[in-house]
Amino acid sequence: MKKIEDWKKMGYKRANEILSALPLIERLEVLQGTPHEMTPYGHWLKVSKVQLVSWYMNANVTCGCGGHGKGRANDSAVAEYLQLMKKYNCPIPPTEITSLFGIFNGEGSY
Repeated sequence: MKKIEDWKKMGYKRANEILSALPLIERLEVLQGTPHEMTPYGHWLKVSKVQLVSWYMNANVTCGCGGHGKGRANDSAVAEYLQLMKKYNCPIPPTEITSLFGIFNGEGSY
């Protein structure tokens, strides 16, 4: 995986192409510690954190479903997403927000 310092040399257009192709968790790992004012890296860091929070909310509202271990799988996903959110300093939405904006069976849920 290329370091951000190497990406400065290749230009923002190529860096954007690489960042857009990375899976969410890998993208967050690459961007961790990058100054927010660095464009486009600040943009990608924000987009990645928003996506992670969205996955958390979707898995959280899907936890209550019954049958075939789906609820347990989403419980595990919620726990994993919480760990990642803490690692990457993402805001953890309260239950009220999660229940309003989480999508049952949405992206990031099982």
